[in-house]
Amino acid sequence: LKIVEGEGVVLVGGFPFAPKIAKMGADLTVFDKKFADFDEGEMNLALSKAEVIIITSATLSNGTLPKILDNVGDAREVILLGPTTPLIPVAFASTPITWLMGVIPVEIEKVVEVIASGFGTRGFSKYVKKVGVRVG
Repeated sequence: LKIVEGEGVVLVGGFPFAPKIAKMGADLTVFDKKFADFDEGEMNLALSKAEVIIITSATLSNGTLPKILDNVGDAREVILLGPTTPLIPVAFASTPITWLMGVIPVEIEKVVEVIASGFGTRGFSKYVKKVGVRVG
């Protein structure tokens, strides 16, 4: 994903790579319900103006993705990102999403073992292949 300096980038989710995007010169805004200062109105306004939007796939399980997508403006890229991202482009063809970025388990038993032990993405990242699928 290419980020142009000064471009408006919105992250919906507390992604650990946020500092890297900021160093690219993006006008970065991060929204996560875990943050004490989370404001849905501010998020919706930022979504409507952003050039690049990266959304955690956790929004699928918590039911907030449709409302988030309703507020997307003319962003050139809208990415659904995370290990639970369904890598099925046809399912998102009628949405503003342009990329699905997720994982494919390579060592399924190890992934299950890590999850069963209470660890998350960082714990099983060496047992999966990260992939991106273009929508549309």
